[in-house]
Amino acid sequence: MLVVLISRPGAVLAALVAVAVAWGPPHPAPAATRADRPIGVFSPFNGAGRVFAPLERRALRPGRPRLRLGEHHGNWSFSPDRSRLALGMGGASPSCGRGICIVDVETMRIAGYVPASVAVETVAWLRPRRIVGVLQGGVVIVVDPVAETVVQSRDLPYNNVYAPPVARTSEGLVVLIDANPPRLIRVDADGEVGSLALTRIGRDAGLAAAGRGERVFVVSAGAPVAEVDVRTMDVRYHRVASRPEAGSTEALWLGRGLLGAVSGRGGVQAIDTGTWSARTISRRATRARLAAGRLLLWSEGRLRRRGGVGLRVHTRDGRRLVRHLFGEQELDVEVAGPRAFVFWPGARPSRAAQVVRVSTGELVGSVAPPPRGYEAQILSARLGSGDLPR
Repeated sequence: MLVVLISRPGAVLAALVAVAVAWGPPHPAPAATRADRPIGVFSPFNGAGRVFAPLERRALRPGRPRLRLGEHHGNWSFSPDRSRLALGMGGASPSCGRGICIVDVETMRIAGYVPASVAVETVAWLRPRRIVGVLQGGVVIVVDPVAETVVQSRDLPYNNVYAPPVARTSEGLVVLIDANPPRLIRVDADGEVGSLALTRIGRDAGLAAAGRGERVFVVSAGAPVAEVDVRTMDVRYHRVASRPEAGSTEALWLGRGLLGAVSGRGGVQAIDTGTWSARTISRRATRARLAAGRLLLWSEGRLRRRGGVGLRVHTRDGRRLVRHLFGEQELDVEVAGPRAFVFWPGARPSRAAQVVRVSTGELVGSVAPPPRGYEAQILSARLGSGDLPR
């Protein structure tokens, strides 16, 4: 997670310290439009409610206006025109409690709210007047954000859905339920549900959609790769000579027929979906992210099993190393547009951030460490949930 810091003990988020890092070039630039305005979710270390705010274009800090909300469950979806944001919420709150909160991106004001019985773990804004939500209790709801009503509700045979991997597809939304065996759920804008048991896939699997979303791939440790046609829900399993080792797995589509598999215990591979051969890009990286046409690899400082790999900037297919920064250190990394912000794990209030231009891997600045801070997540994708690589 990205860490931005507050200037004095007991300060509220409105008293944010300025970050002396330029976002863009020194000459004036046209104002950002709704479509390219990054939004951040800022979580104070003291446990206060999260704040949603646009990022200032020239500095990595929350701009104005700002909105304080309660228990956000780490998932979001932008409207088709990106003017509004749907958030899955949980817990009691005087504004948006359990349910789907709709926020106007331009004003950062609540534009609608649809309550639910339990926390909403996934949202997908599929049509201007249709939002799909998956509840923690295993219920799929379809919401009209204009009328602020639930127009469809269906029960799933699961009662513990928490931060599932999701992907937007040509048929709507797919959700990977971590059951035994795992289940792939397809939901369209009319609330129609398709379900597929992935009998040859293990737990803690990763999900990625290819191209325009006609196919999705599910990857887990020590198992074949599942390729699913989301229209028919037919599945084919493919054996890959070199698979991720034990542990949770994430997946991301690299383009041109390449599927990335990331092991939480270390190892990033590129799998050719034409030949079903695998090539190891890194044996120790635990995180991967596509940004500005580059593939970024690093190791987070949580498992402390093999040490870090620094920050490695590769071409999108992982074949060429563009730049290797920060030696073999463990890192935390957050991406905002064309910049990556790099932190060292450890005492959160005391660490500084280094700023990297993603396209070239150049180190272009730093963020000084004021005494107190909060974590921030940048909503850089149209759809997000849990720890899905974006």
